[in-house]
Amino acid sequence: MTESIPPHPFDDMEALAWLRSQPEGHVTVSAAELGRLWGWNRMRAGRRLKAWERAGLISRNAEAIIVTGTVTPTVTDGTTGVSGTSGAEEAHRSPTRVKLASLIVALALACVSAAFSIDGLTAIFAGAFWPVIMMGIVLEAGKLVAAA
Repeated sequence: MTESIPPHPFDDMEALAWLRSQPEGHVTVSAAELGRLWGWNRMRAGRRLKAWERAGLISRNAEAIIVTGTVTPTVTDGTTGVSGTSGAEEAHRSPTRVKLASLIVALALACVSAAFSIDGLTAIFAGAFWPVIMMGIVLEAGKLVAAA
């Protein structure tokens, strides 16, 4: 393998094509070394390798990276969960559940803090009750939009 720095950082497809172009689709280098070869940092190379491994595009053991050539992931064990899905399918759905739970908790926290904030504003500006409530709602909505 020759070591050269690319004229521009590879995109994902160029990096996969480089892996496929290696003899027998087999490479024995670290993620940091691949990152240097592709013009990436070590973290990006490591994340992409993990994603490609989950997608079934490559397989890894220790430092060896082997291009599998398949586009669909392969299930190595035949165990299924309660819902009848394989372990690989369950692993792909789990982050979605965590994100949904995080969203619900974040919105609940925002609603509670907005209620206290608007209640405090109406106590300070008692003469303009409804305009203060409208202002508070708009301010809280703006905070959520800015945070998103």
